[in-house]
Amino acid sequence: MGNSTNNTTSNSTSCLSTDVFTKAEAIAWCSAFSLVSVLIVTGNLLTLALFAIYKKVRKNFFFLVINMTCADLLIGAVSLPIYIYRPRTTIFDAIFSVVCLQASITFAALISCERLYATCSPLKYRTLSGRAYVVVITLAWTVVLLSSAILSVFRVFVSKVAYFSFWVTYTFALTFIICACTFGIWKTFQLHRRMSSIRRNRALQSRRLTKTLMLISLLALLSWIPLIVMNTLEALGVSANKNLYYLTVLLNVSNCFINPVVYALRISEFRKALSFLWCGRNSEIRNKNANGGKSNRASVLAPATQLKSTTTDLEVLDTKL
Repeated sequence: MGNSTNNTTSNSTSCLSTDVFTKAEAIAWCSAFSLVSVLIVTGNLLTLALFAIYKKVRKNFFFLVINMTCADLLIGAVSLPIYIYRPRTTIFDAIFSVVCLQASITFAALISCERLYATCSPLKYRTLSGRAYVVVITLAWTVVLLSSAILSVFRVFVSKVAYFSFWVTYTFALTFIICACTFGIWKTFQLHRRMSSIRRNRALQSRRLTKTLMLISLLALLSWIPLIVMNTLEALGVSANKNLYYLTVLLNVSNCFINPVVYALRISEFRKALSFLWCGRNSEIRNKNANGGKSNRASVLAPATQLKSTTTDLEVLDTKL
């Protein structure tokens, strides 16, 4: 990797130029990142639309998912297009991309913590109010902005080694939280198997949701580990193949459009929202067609009705005469 290689999509995609790659390689990577960008925007916009339209999706535990969706959407809608079509990035562009990426993995870690709490203390979890989620989300964004500011200061004013050291430490801590929560939930599931059938049936109601959200966290973990390894090597001054590095970056950002697919396949509320949206659209089309058919029949029958009315009036007039 050259000096222009960085831990974020910003500096990664900024290398998509012919002075680093051959023309064929640049076209291939730009096409790949463009396709991923379109998929990210489509999937996450659909998720936000379902959350806004379908009221049954607006549950407390989905607020963390929606915040991660917003971060993923910004990566696909803003960060990737900027660095695909404008290779030379500015400080503002780099900071914006760092904020989005850090927010994505931070909320993945929060989802893991929330599911661990819901699994280990289900009674206390049910008493959580929406205000508690608002406080946690506010603190999460504060941490994201603070860590991104520190990264930016290290990058501009300190050194590249300090920048990578802080980034690797911060990101590794979040991935460790995801791993620890996953292990804790797995152990709790093992204990549930030894419970009585009545208690186990109660626990099974939220078990599928927990497995789904943990799958999302694990996918985030798998997408970040290769990038952490590559940036650790970069901090140690070890050179790596640039195509291999961009493959890890592509894997990292691809997680942003895999999440909506997991929502649609695994979460029943989202499947119901999709069917509700689709059935609502089809019923609207059927109503329009039905109304159009009625109006057409009315227009066809109108002359005959008018002729019958005229004939009746003439008969009445003839009787009077």
